[in-house]
Amino acid sequence: MMSQHDRKEGFVQVKTNDKRAYMGGTLVVTDVPALKYENGEGDEQIAIGDAALMAGYAKFLEKSNIIGQVTVPFEQLRQKFSVEDFLGKPKVN
Repeated sequence: MMSQHDRKEGFVQVKTNDKRAYMGGTLVVTDVPALKYENGEGDEQIAIGDAALMAGYAKFLEKSNIIGQVTVPFEQLRQKFSVEDFLGKPKVN
């Protein structure tokens, strides 16, 4: 969600694609929500939680020995997984 501060700073909401290589393939996530300066300077900024979700999914694909290019819309990824799905389980003493 864009804050009042973001609007004052000249940010606009955009959709971008994120491409991540992993051992055995490439994950391409489409339509990722991001912020970008209105004047077009700089890269898009993806929320850290969204970036963590995509990184976790790439790691999941690697552990599952999925090879090749995997393309998934961000909204489908968010509907099926959460960041918590990719966190290591705490060890019980």
